[in-house]
Amino acid sequence: MRIYLVNPSDVSFGTAVVTPRWQYVLAAATPARHGTPLLVDETLEPIEDDAIQPGDVIGIGIHTGNAWRGYRIGQMARARGAYVVFGGVSPVNVDLTGLTALLARVDGLRATFDHVTIIANPLKVRASMATIADYIAVLALAQINSLDTCQALPSITSLLANGCTLTGTAITANDLGYLKAVYAANAAKVPGLQKEEIAYRMEQGIAGR
Repeated sequence: MRIYLVNPSDVSFGTAVVTPRWQYVLAAATPARHGTPLLVDETLEPIEDDAIQPGDVIGIGIHTGNAWRGYRIGQMARARGAYVVFGGVSPVNVDLTGLTALLARVDGLRATFDHVTIIANPLKVRASMATIADYIAVLALAQINSLDTCQALPSITSLLANGCTLTGTAITANDLGYLKAVYAANAAKVPGLQKEEIAYRMEQGIAGR
């Protein structure tokens, strides 16, 4: 099994327009036992369809401008037996007529979308775009219940909470440790045991063990 993180584009011209930071955040948060994810930025070069094998996992990040290209990649990958996961901002200006049929055409599989919409005003935040991008990435992945509470450890998620002293201008080791722990935890356990497992994995990850 290989993991691909794909930034779709209808045109590949060898130069990235905007660096897709989400690819590097997810790659860093992927547990080592799954191998190093392969990053595909189609503004540099298109994905190689023949390289996709059954059982591969294809993560596709979409926005309004590249949504349909992303959906076509998803259809291709599913036809080749891969697991497809979509993420990104809601493509509000794209005609989605026929989308369900497009994605469910392979073996009668059902497509499920979870939309996360985050609106940020740089003038209000008073932070660099790189800092805002890291904040949004961790916010979307961590699904934090409240952003008004300062974290006990240095974290980018404390950026907008009032009076926090342990914040950061970029994703911290604590943030990466938490994300890795959350996505490696056993979802079948009761919530109390999940929290204990996440805390343990986070401690081990930060300590480099």
